[in-house]
Order: sequence, then structure tokens, then C-alpha cells
Amino acid sequence: MHEEKRTDEAPQDENARLRTRLADLEQASARRERVERALRLSERHFRTIIENTTDLVSIMDAEGNVRYHSPSVERILGYGDEDMLGRSALEMVHPQDMGRVEEALRRLAAEPDQAVSLEARFLRKDGSWRVLDGAGRGITSEDGERLVMVICRDVTERREAEEDLRMYRLHLEELVEERTRELERANRLLREEVERRGRIEKELQRRERYYRALIENSYGVINVMKPDGTLEFVSPNVRDIFGYEPEELRGRNAFDFLHPEDLPAISAAIAEGLGVQGYTTHVRFRWRSKDGSWRVCEAVGKNLLQDPAVRGAVVHTRDITDRVEAERALRESEEKFRLISEQSMMGIMILQDDVLKYVNQASSDIFGYSVEEALSWGPGGFLDVIHHEDREFVREQARRKQRGEEGQVQSYVFRVKTPSGELKWAELYSKPVLFEGRPAVLVSVTDISAHVRLEEELAESEERFRSLIEKAHDVILVIDEKGRMTFVSPSVERVLGYDPDEETGKMVLDHVVGEDKAEAMEALRLVLENREVVLNRRFGVYHRDGSRREVEVTASNCLDHPSVRGIIINMRDVTDRVAAHRKLERVNHLFLSLGADLFENMEKIVSCCRDVLEAPFAAYCRLEGGRLSILSTAPGEEGFTVFDEAGASIAGEMVRRDLRGPWAVEDLSSEADLARDHLVSRYGFRSFFACPVAGKAGTTGALCVFDHEPRAFTHEDRELVGMLARALSVEEERLSYELGLKDFVDVASHELRHPITLMKGYAATLARLGDKLGERERREYLGIIDEGADRLDMLIKELLDVSRIERGRFTVRRSPQRLEPIIERAVREMEEKRRGRRFELKLPSSSSPRAVDAEKILRVLVILLDNAVAHSPATFPVEVSLEEAGERGEMAVLSVLDRGVGVPERDRELIFERFYQVEDALHHTTGGIGLGLYIAREIVEAHGGHIWCEPREGGGSAFRFTVP
Repeated sequence: MHEEKRTDEAPQDENARLRTRLADLEQASARRERVERALRLSERHFRTIIENTTDLVSIMDAEGNVRYHSPSVERILGYGDEDMLGRSALEMVHPQDMGRVEEALRRLAAEPDQAVSLEARFLRKDGSWRVLDGAGRGITSEDGERLVMVICRDVTERREAEEDLRMYRLHLEELVEERTRELERANRLLREEVERRGRIEKELQRRERYYRALIENSYGVINVMKPDGTLEFVSPNVRDIFGYEPEELRGRNAFDFLHPEDLPAISAAIAEGLGVQGYTTHVRFRWRSKDGSWRVCEAVGKNLLQDPAVRGAVVHTRDITDRVEAERALRESEEKFRLISEQSMMGIMILQDDVLKYVNQASSDIFGYSVEEALSWGPGGFLDVIHHEDREFVREQARRKQRGEEGQVQSYVFRVKTPSGELKWAELYSKPVLFEGRPAVLVSVTDISAHVRLEEELAESEERFRSLIEKAHDVILVIDEKGRMTFVSPSVERVLGYDPDEETGKMVLDHVVGEDKAEAMEALRLVLENREVVLNRRFGVYHRDGSRREVEVTASNCLDHPSVRGIIINMRDVTDRVAAHRKLERVNHLFLSLGADLFENMEKIVSCCRDVLEAPFAAYCRLEGGRLSILSTAPGEEGFTVFDEAGASIAGEMVRRDLRGPWAVEDLSSEADLARDHLVSRYGFRSFFACPVAGKAGTTGALCVFDHEPRAFTHEDRELVGMLARALSVEEERLSYELGLKDFVDVASHELRHPITLMKGYAATLARLGDKLGERERREYLGIIDEGADRLDMLIKELLDVSRIERGRFTVRRSPQRLEPIIERAVREMEEKRRGRRFELKLPSSSSPRAVDAEKILRVLVILLDNAVAHSPATFPVEVSLEEAGERGEMAVLSVLDRGVGVPERDRELIFERFYQVEDALHHTTGGIGLGLYIAREIVEAHGGHIWCEPREGGGSAFRFTVP
């Protein structure tokens, strides 16, 4: 019995297991269906977020070719899909920003996990430049290709009103041109009408002699009218035309039937022709018919008052009311069709006998051929632009519609091949019509290429939405109206260190730092209350590790959007940018704190350089006379050290290599010579960055930043150090000016004291011993006193001239003068002043007069001659020459040549500066305070010329200047 019981229970257990298995399968199927539905909803969710985000999302390859862009590209840059896809984004980058953009692309390609932020100018489709602040990150496509994803934000203040005004102005100009063309066409038609009327008039005059035979059958009314308007004869057909019997009009005045508005013109025409036999006039007027209506008439009248058979004016009148109305209706109809056709964005054509009889401009734009080219095609020529796969169908439809056969398809889509090889999709609608009395086909064509491409790309773009969100550099959040996060992009883990799954459902304000939380709550309230506002704010938020990060937030309200139902927030980490801004504030504070103390200013600049670059050490290494002085951030007395020999210093190496720009070495182990630098060897630095500091005489040293570890200095670092190096250059200029002023005071004191002492000594001698001295000695002493007075007078004149130059009161009074007499006068003055010195003149036989101030040019020559005599041995003559340069002698060149020691190359430009002297200020061997050549340069340049110094072959110097 137990065996039978087990046998009965076996099927029941099997049925239970099957029912359980079936229930499991049903639950698994329901779960799978829920998962698929959730995936579809999620995909729409991500796609909607991308489509509604205010930022531009782009995917490019390593060369910058655009593979994808978000719909916001059209709002930000104005480009459609056909403009951007496959195009290199570098084509739109401003030339000045190209280097930084290319460098960013290279970094992203080399380091795909490293995010790069960049701000650059891009060319908008309408031609304007837009500044985009973007961040990029390397990604990998499904087929393993390395790509770059960039999210950009438009930070440019828009100037849409100006652009709209410009476009409206262009539109007005196009309308004016179009109306001008219409007027020209109207004028041409008017001229043709006038010519036609002339021909008609000649024909009427030729037939006038046959009037008697034609009166009874004439189309118009013929009458004979007296000068006062009385009708003597009216042809019988007046009954059919105007409803009157001829008897009713005979003896009546024609003016009684004229429209009052036409009466003055008709009276004037009659009065004009009364005195001229055979005078003929054409008039148009309105005539009242018997039923009271006004008929438009055209009449030809001839003066036959002198003809005894007529004794009146013969008037032939025709009723042209119907023609006038038909012409007006025809003009209105043609004008409407022309306006509709020319202004239509739809292509309009008329096909008759397989030949295009009419083509508007829109059709030309679609097919890529001009209107003239399309109208010149022979029978069936239009088929050549149809894609070969669609050509037979189009040919068959054109044949059936022109012949009126069955099987016509009114609307269909086909492909067009333009002359450039571009393939376009076009939608056609056609209808049989009559054209010039014969069957034809009216064809309307619309370019739907963009729509077709959009449909093809829609599927691909939708697949990318999820990957764009997941791999975006910025954090993208969706929060509900209570501030709870309903979606968190995966990038939150990279930016802030949080797990996106764990963050979903949490309050977004929990991550805002305390001092910014009130502002964040107010911003959230504004977005909730105003559905149209797009809010931009910057807040501090907590990183998962507890550190503070500065983020820039853009929020837009999409609570009403059925696929979002929330507020979309784009969050970008701008911590590094904020830090850079603080560095610039530190530099600005430095510049505002600089004072009158040069050394203290230099100390502040060096200290600021170390702080803004966050480096352990900074120094200003200065070269002067082979010595090296170092002003550094080292503590105490170590902060300023001096070395008699520059040695293998970085500053010395920059001067030796003549480096004008920055110099960076990431690892000094590869530079054995630089490892012996005083600072490198003492502190064991591994890397440095240096910018040259330039003074008045060239590079004076370098501002250096050192680090104990190998370091790659950023572009921002280079800009900041370069800015501080230029500040040191300003201080060097101040130092050079102060030293020059001190030298001038020393030289001026010496030069003024010497003649005064000399004059006082000899005057005292004459006063004390005058009676005891002989006549020759007294004359000699008086001559020395006179020379001292002349010397003192010359120095004072130079100082007064410099004062006038500096105050802008140094003027020249120019008049036509020949230069030879001025040169000879200068040489005579020098011969009297420097007795015993020889001068040689090389002057042309004749030269053109020049507009000069003779006294000022004389002053220049005296300065140059005095300088040549002072620096040239007495055994050699000083040479003076005059030449004319240019094909027509446009420029006169005056030269003073000596055989002195010459001017060093480094001083040839500086000797024309104020107070500059080649020798030491206190030990110069020649007289003067360094103002003569400066005054000479100012005089020459006031004349529009140029002065310079050059070495002379065989030794000495050649001072030359030009006079136009």
C-alpha cells in the first residue's frame, strides 16, 4: 500500500514543480519587460537632458574633426548638422588662439584620462567671434578609436541687435536692387510701348485718305468736330459702341459728354492744334455712354479746318475699356506670379515638350545651375542632373504628365546631382497646365536634403546620448522641485569623488559649503519661480575627501518637460581657474604697493614671483661689469649676495645665448653646465624657469624660479613670470635714469666750475697785478677769461635748448636755402675757434635748395665739427662733404669724418641720448655735458631727416645726417 501511495504522489509533485517553474518564468519575463521599459525611459531621459542643456557638447577625433555635436551648437555658433559634422573645429578657431587649442588637443590625445580646460574664440556661422569656455576629456569609441569629448559654454555678451540691424540693412539693399531692376524692366516696356504707338500712328496716317470707305465698317466712332466742340458728323456705329443714335449727337457739344477730370487736358490739346493745318493729336479720355456709364476711349484727331471739304477736326474714337481692364488684370496677374515665383523658397519650373520654359531662382539654387543654363538645355536635358537610379522614373512621369496619360504620380522624391558633385534630395509636386496655349507641366520642387540627413543621423545621435552623459567632463544633475537629486552623471566621481548611485535621492544643498548655502537656496528659488531663466552661479562644494572645490553652476528649469520633470544643473570644477585669478590679484596688489625705493620694489617682485608660482625659491640674478649680484627669497643676509665672476650662471648663459624669451629646464640633470650655477649648486635645485630682464642697454639679468623636483612650468606660469620680469625691467629703467641723472649732475658741476674758476683766477690776477704785467700778458689773461665766458655761454645755451625741447618749444623756421654756404660758414667759425686745425671740404658744383632753418643746420654742423676736433688727432684734417641721394636728389646727405679712436658699436645709438657719454662721468677727457649730439638729433629730426654714426675705414668715425 505504501508503494501505491508513493506512485500516486509522484505526478502530483511533478505538477507542483512545473507550476513553480512556470511562475518563476512569468516573473522573469515581467522583470525583463520592466528592465527594457526602464532602459527605454532612461535613454529618452538622457537624450532630453542633452537636447535641453545650455552647453555645447562635441566629440572630435585627435585632429579636431567633429564626429558629434549637441543641438545647442545651432544656438551658440549658428551651425546646423551639415555644417559641423566631419568638419575640423580648428577651422573656426581664432588665429591667435590656434596654438593653445592645438596644444590642448595634443594633451587630450596623449593623456586621455586628464581633463583639460580652455577658453578660446570660435567663428560663428554668421561671421562673428564667440568666446567659448570649454573643458575636454579623452574617450574611447566602441571600435577602440581615441576621441575627445568637449563641453563648451558661451561666455560672450550677445550683440544680436547689431547683427539683426546689419542683416536688415542688407535685406533692404537687396530689395532696392530688386526694385531698381523692376523699374528698368518697366522703362524698357514703356519705351517699347511708345515705339509701338509710333508705328500705329504712322499706319493711321497712311490709311486716313481711305476714311470714307471705312467709316461705315470702322471699329471706332468717326466724327467731325468744330473748334468749339460741336459735333457735325457722327458715324453710325456710335449706336453699337455708346448706345446713341447719330442724330442724338449731331449738333451737340462733345465736351458735354467728357468726364470733368479729362476736360482740361482735351481742351488744351484742341487749343494747341487749332492754328496748325493737319495737326494730329492722340488723346485718351472717359466718355459717358447712353446708359450713364463711363467708357475709356482712345481718340485720334486731325485738324482739317482749312480743308474745304471738311472745315473741322476729324476725330476717330475707339472704346478701349475692355482692353484697359484686360491689360490691368494681366499686369496684376503677371506681377503676382513673378513676385510669388521670385520670392518663393520653393523651386518653380514649367516643362513643355521636354524643355524647361521657365525656371525661378530657387530652382537654380537647388539644382546648382544658373537660370540661363537651365533654360538653354535641349529636350530632355533636365534629366542629366537626376541621379541615374531615379532618372527613368522621372522621365516616365514627365512624359505621362505632358501627354495627359494615366499613371501619373503628383508628388514623389528623387535625388539631384549638382555640378560640384553634391547629392541632394528633392521633393516634387507637379500639375498639368496650359502655357502659351499649349499643354505643359507646372513643377514645384523643395530641397529636403537636410530633412533626409537629419532622419538618417537621428538614430546615430540617440545612441550617443547615454555615452555623452556618462563621459562628460562636467557633472550633470537633475533635481526635483524639493532639491533632491533624481539623476547624477558618472563624472561626479571624477570631479568630487562621490558614487553617483549613492548620491541619487540625496539633497543637492547638502554638498554646498556653509557660507554659500544661503546663496544656493536663493538661486534654487529663483529657478523654481521663473521657468524661463537660465541661472549661472559659482559656489563652494565639499569633495568627498573633505576639501573645498569651487564649481560653476548653470541651472535651467525643465520641470514642465515630460521627459525630464526636473531642474537640469551643469556643474563645472573651476578651482584651478579661481586659484589663477587669485594669483593675478596677488600680482595686481604687488604693482599697487610698489613705491619709490628701487631695492625694496625688487625684493617685493622677487617675493611675489615665489608666492604666485608656489615655488620654494625665486631670485633676480643681475649682471653688471662681469659681476653677478643675486637678490633672492633666501632668509636674512643670504637674500643678497654678490660674486665677482658670473661663472656658469643662468643669467650669464641667457645673455651669452642672447635669449629674448623665457627659458625653462624641467630637469637640470641633463644640463651639466647649468648644474654649476651658484644657486643650483648651493641649494640642490632640479628645475628652473627664467625670464630675461631688459634695461636701457640690453639684457641686465634674469628673474628665476627654482624647484627641488623636476617641474613642467605651465603657460600660466610663464605669463606670470614674464609680467614680473617686465616690472623688474621698469625698475632697471628707473635705476639707469637715476644713475644717468647723477652722472649729468657730476659732469655739469665739473664743466660749469672749471670755466668759472679759471675766469675768477685770471680776473683776480689782473686786479692784483694789472699794473705790473706787460701788455702781452694782460691780453693773454683777458683772452683766457673771454674763452671761459664763451665756454660758460655755450653750456648755458645747451641747457636752455634741452629745456625748450622737453617743453615742446623748440621750433624751426624753414625757408629755401642752399646748403653749401651754410657748410662753409660752419667751417670758417671752427677755423676761428680752433686755430691751427685743418678742414677739408668736398662739395658738389651745384645742389638743389632745401627748406631748412639755416641757423639750426649751422648749429648741427658746429656740434659735429667740434666733436670731431675734440676726438681726432691734430695731424689729420676733419673732412666735411655734401652729397645728394635718390634718383632725383630727394635727400641731401651731410657728413663729418674724423680719424679719432671711434665709437664702440654698443654706444653708436646711445650717444645721441641726453647726458650720455662714452667715457666715465667723472673721468672723461673731453669737455661737454653730453647734450650736443642730443640737440643735433632733435634739430635733424625736426627737419624730417635722420642722423647716425658709423665706423670709418682706416679708423675714426663718420657722423652723417640727411635733409629732405
